[in-house]
Amino acid sequence: MTPERWRQVKRLLESALERGPRDRAALLDEACKGDPSLRREVESLIASHEQAGSSFDSPAFEAAVSLLADEHNNLVGRHLGHFKILSRIGRGGMGEVYLAQDSRLGRRVALKLLPAIYTRDEDRLSRFALEARSASALNHPNIVTIFDVGEVERVHFIATEYVEGETIRSAINRGGISLLEMLDIGAQASSALAAAHAAGIIHRDIKPENIMLRPDRYVKVLDFGLAKLTERPIITETAPTVRRVETDPGTVLGTAYYMSPEQARGITVDARTDIFSLGIVLYEMITGCLPFDGQTTSDVVASILKTDPEPLATHAPDVPQELQRIVSKSLRKDREERYQTAKDLMVDLRSLRQELELEAKAQQRTSPSADRKSAAGLGTGATLTVETADALERRTSSAEIIIAEIKRHRKGVAIALSIAAVIIAGILYWVYTLVGRQKPATPFQAMKITRLTSSGNATEAAISPDGKYVFYVIQEAGKQSLWLKQAATGSNVQIGAPAEGLSYRAPSFSRDGNYIYYLRIERNEPRGTLYQMPVLGGEPKKLLVEVSIQDTGSSYSFSPDGKQLALIRLNAAFNRSLVVLNPDGTGERELASRSLPNYLAGAAWSPDGRIVACVEGSFSGATSGGYKSFLEVRVEDGNQKPISTQKWGRVLAFSWLPDMSGLVAAAVENVGTSQLWHVPYSGGIAQRITNDLNGYEGVSLTSDGKAVATAWTDYSSSIWIAPAGDTSRAKKVTSSSGDYKELSWTPDAKIVYQSAESGISDIWIINSDGSGRRQLTSDGSSYQFPISSPDGRYIISTASRGKQTIQSLWRLNGDGGNPLELVKGSALMDFTPDSRWVVYYQHSSEGARLWRVSIDGGDPVQLTFKDNAARPSVSPDGKLIACNYMVTEPNSRFRIAILSIDGGEPIKIFDIPTFPIREIRWTPDGSAVAYISTRDGVSNIWGQPIDGSPARQLTDFKSDFIYSFNWSRDGKQLALSRGPRTSDVVLISDFR
Repeated sequence: MTPERWRQVKRLLESALERGPRDRAALLDEACKGDPSLRREVESLIASHEQAGSSFDSPAFEAAVSLLADEHNNLVGRHLGHFKILSRIGRGGMGEVYLAQDSRLGRRVALKLLPAIYTRDEDRLSRFALEARSASALNHPNIVTIFDVGEVERVHFIATEYVEGETIRSAINRGGISLLEMLDIGAQASSALAAAHAAGIIHRDIKPENIMLRPDRYVKVLDFGLAKLTERPIITETAPTVRRVETDPGTVLGTAYYMSPEQARGITVDARTDIFSLGIVLYEMITGCLPFDGQTTSDVVASILKTDPEPLATHAPDVPQELQRIVSKSLRKDREERYQTAKDLMVDLRSLRQELELEAKAQQRTSPSADRKSAAGLGTGATLTVETADALERRTSSAEIIIAEIKRHRKGVAIALSIAAVIIAGILYWVYTLVGRQKPATPFQAMKITRLTSSGNATEAAISPDGKYVFYVIQEAGKQSLWLKQAATGSNVQIGAPAEGLSYRAPSFSRDGNYIYYLRIERNEPRGTLYQMPVLGGEPKKLLVEVSIQDTGSSYSFSPDGKQLALIRLNAAFNRSLVVLNPDGTGERELASRSLPNYLAGAAWSPDGRIVACVEGSFSGATSGGYKSFLEVRVEDGNQKPISTQKWGRVLAFSWLPDMSGLVAAAVENVGTSQLWHVPYSGGIAQRITNDLNGYEGVSLTSDGKAVATAWTDYSSSIWIAPAGDTSRAKKVTSSSGDYKELSWTPDAKIVYQSAESGISDIWIINSDGSGRRQLTSDGSSYQFPISSPDGRYIISTASRGKQTIQSLWRLNGDGGNPLELVKGSALMDFTPDSRWVVYYQHSSEGARLWRVSIDGGDPVQLTFKDNAARPSVSPDGKLIACNYMVTEPNSRFRIAILSIDGGEPIKIFDIPTFPIREIRWTPDGSAVAYISTRDGVSNIWGQPIDGSPARQLTDFKSDFIYSFNWSRDGKQLALSRGPRTSDVVLISDFR
């Protein structure tokens, strides 16, 4: 700001402060005609004056005003450490922002500098440190990446990725945000917040200026300068003296227009405050108006606390009713009535977007000439359409996210003063510690994630060696089809029409990029046929039949010269072998094998052709750290050794890096969602590439190893209760979405279930109305598949406790206490109706067999001897067992069988394919065996009467997937774990 400009601001400010609010507005209307920036600057200083209670000449006020001065202009062109400062691009309440060049890594960064006037202020430095530590703890594609933090020549800085695009504020001002785009922005921002909240971080300043939309439609949430760490201390080995900075009750931080009621009151906040703020942003994107407004900050706060926003339809008459519900729920003043997690909000936004897309497609089919860009709801300053907006025209930088609040009305300096008034002591020692022992930069923080599809129904993908094409699978209306996408232009080509009853797995490219491969699988079959097709079109060629579908997506792998294949063979006894053979099926040679309960899965041929990597695991159990590991097998002689000693809970896919430095794997370390990892070949500790709440289900690398294509998946579920199985009366009883598994009823109508909400798989209980939810186990053991006894005295569960390396069958009291080991190495089980016996299955070298054991312990009794039997369910009268059953013959598959409670040969076998092994339950009257059937992307419960009559549909849901189900003991209620499932193809680059 020039001296002349400052004198102009000061004169107008003095005049405004002498007037009341109404006269003041008139003065500014007249004095600031044609100069909106002048008005914003004056209003910012007025707001600061009112909030701080300062006199114009007070030192605090002058300090705030000095933020307007160009105190760092002389840095342009200079070096700050290894950063060359190119230009200043903005200011924020926490500092100035410069565009700089990182000379070490050759990239542009945004440098945020703390104003020199505050370098002697320990409070301000502490808040600056907190911003860095908060944001650098997060690794999520929708959150700005922190590259570096430090101090050079008494200038304190944070270096972040430089993000091109436009802020949501700019998008709102220019208009033209489509309805689908708005829903997508909200869902991505919710995903970012969900990841931050999971890490114990609350943003506390969500607003359009802090959300950026890149040209590729990716959202970035920036500026965690007001973030508050919750529940977790920030003391670490690298900074042992950094104290936790808490905001005092009664202190208001944030931007007034976007504050939650609890934030405006200055009381303790939690993650739900961000949900309220994001709700305001959604409202503004839809209508172009703020839901809470006023002439002064006090008026705005009063509006937030007392008034309800006008309905969306007031400004956008055609807005979907479901969107009104979502926004209204986000803006509930009572946070107990709000969305309880950001993930729940994300799920609802994604679901609505998918519904609108389907409606739009249906309208196109019925009326091809209809205008696809007709408005779905128009309000002041808003343009909502049912089609994603055209490419963004304007590009700005991440400066817009951290531009000073001074450049917006009624904010800015007030925030700066609030921060200065709150933050107290401690950071100078931290700066000393940081400079002396700076922690190395975390790998993979510079990676970029580009979404290649946005339909939510892309399931698997592969990228060509040169990175030009992406080959992927789409599931729509219950049918799967193959597509080829040109990465540079985004053009798509469908390869063949969708076929009924078929699925496609494991897409891949040949090493020279000329051919694509895929497995074609008949419905419910455990094996597929490998096909080859030219990239540019042609008839598919059948190469190999009976290829086993693996636990991992890496079902097969070609040698570097393309002349041989490596894959896993599965025999009738379920024993697995790693073999190499010619693509036509000849010349098969076994390299390694395992017998049950141990097994091999997946195959990845190394770039030098000497090694095939696979997964080694065991069905007999798991430790809390997982039980799968990576194994290398030499092609020449079959010699084997571990690639690393690290254990995994699940491995979904893996591939070699071209330089043989290690593997990139989609895996779960213990519980939770699958993430991408770098597994060093040297035997070092695996490092996480991604870290968010979505799951990654595939690994396909370019030949240079600089990019990986994968499917980015979200599996969310809630517990639903359907009285007497009546779908029309089904009600969701859990407010948050999660991973609810293995539902079991207690005699007093409570539901016992398995969840990894605590970070490890534990047993939880909840009332049938959703109240009284509590965790029953918390001893660090991994509990799975809990079942309550019919008399309510006990819960049985498989678990690995303490130093156990296998899972065992454990009995716990009904409250989760007093664990007693019943059987080692057991699997899924059920109670007899008298609660005296537990029927379970166990793997051995001969296959899967049924057993039973007394609830008081003792010697187990074997029930089946010849064929494979799994996942037993005992009939209500205790006389029969239903199970997944497979005869020991080549090319056989699991079906549903009925056996006597005493075991022996099956009484009946129903030709209902159960691959993978199904969850099955008896209907309450014992007349049928019920199972989950998913058709056209929707799951329902079906029942197979044991008298042999045709199976019948028992529920009539029109959407979502069902993951688990069970009837109450009295048969009057059906509990289900169900929810939406979305998956899109993403390209991750610059992760090395």
